[in-house]
Amino acid sequence: MKSMHLKRLLAAVVLAAAGSVNAQQVMYAEAPVAVDTTGLAPAVAERVQRAADKGITALRQYVQRTRFIHALYLPDLVMRR
Repeated sequence: MKSMHLKRLLAAVVLAAAGSVNAQQVMYAEAPVAVDTTGLAPAVAERVQRAADKGITALRQYVQRTRFIHALYLPDLVMRR
């Protein structure tokens, strides 16, 4: 019984440490990403642009979070030079 409590405590400490590392990574600002929103609905284009202004991580998360709703594909959105 004690070993189970010890394992849970250890798991909680590891998760807390991983959360603090993740929070530290968010503090670094990313450069805005140029996106091509032609053909998208105005509301969707605005949300994509807002996410792209925050950086590639925010844009990737938005596309992944709404992939079944808007059928967006990240390589199609990111403008190539």
